[in-house]
Amino acid sequence: MEIPSFISLSKQNKKILTSDFLSGYPNEVCGLLIGCVVKVKTHEKLSFFKIKNIWKCENIWNKEKDFDATYDLSKRNRFLIKPEDHISAQKWSREKNLKILGTYHSHPFSHPIPSQIDIRSVYEYQLTIICSQNNEIKAWWIANESANELKINYHQ
Repeated sequence: MEIPSFISLSKQNKKILTSDFLSGYPNEVCGLLIGCVVKVKTHEKLSFFKIKNIWKCENIWNKEKDFDATYDLSKRNRFLIKPEDHISAQKWSREKNLKILGTYHSHPFSHPIPSQIDIRSVYEYQLTIICSQNNEIKAWWIANESANELKINYHQ
């Protein structure tokens, strides 16, 4: 998957995200971002991700420690998407000729910036949207153990 130039998100989907983020407090909430890759007509090498659906998922994180003993983790600062939710989203997306473009999750107690745990948890590359407790939303492209912020364009 190519790196998007920016993310396109409807104001309605932004509203869905912010309400979902608040619903799980004090735990992290999570889900999948479904949409399509759109090529920019004037620049054939540029594309953006148009998010068309927010797929809410269950956070099934249940470990107390991960990676090594220095991280104390719970659902308050970690998420794991239920595999059945991912499979359902994948089937639905294919039926609609869409793709799972990435994930979203909340940071109930910190800024919407990927933590080292978030970055280390990505196997290859990934779009992720993070929302903080004050509803600040940021999009990130995570790859090669680094995160680059992506602009979000909101539309009707």
